[in-house]
Amino acid sequence: ASRKSYAACASAGGAGVGHGAFELLGTEWLLQAAPRGRVRAAEALAGARTVGLLFAAMWCWPARHFAPTLARVRRELGAGFEVVLVSLDEDQEAFDKFYGTMPWLALPFADREAARRLGERLSVEYIPALVVVSAASGVVLQCDARLAVLKDGAKGVLARKV
Repeated sequence: ASRKSYAACASAGGAGVGHGAFELLGTEWLLQAAPRGRVRAAEALAGARTVGLLFAAMWCWPARHFAPTLARVRRELGAGFEVVLVSLDEDQEAFDKFYGTMPWLALPFADREAARRLGERLSVEYIPALVVVSAASGVVLQCDARLAVLKDGAKGVLARKV
């Protein structure tokens, strides 16, 4: 990613206290893994300190390979770290198959416009990408934490690198 895209990503977060990650997502509803179903975004993210926005798709081998690593890191970090899948899959069937392997929240596949806006706002240029934000404020903490997670595990998520 270019310096310009990192600068855009870093400045894309919330507008201050009270504008949490759920508002950054731009949608009222998320999907939850267990039990499967819809949940209000604000409620689903209420216990989290940080949120990892995972931009990924079933057709992307690196994304399929990264998901189990992120799941392990999420377990290590506990309830303070939540993940939301922002799918770039081509159809509902691919999304369902991919999301079916994940233990976290997801932006509903039908909400393509929210996914597009979020990707643009955070200057996501490739997948998989993991953008870590403050749950309380929506402020971007890391523009692309994927490599840090692969290298350092849970410590990679906790390192602030905007």
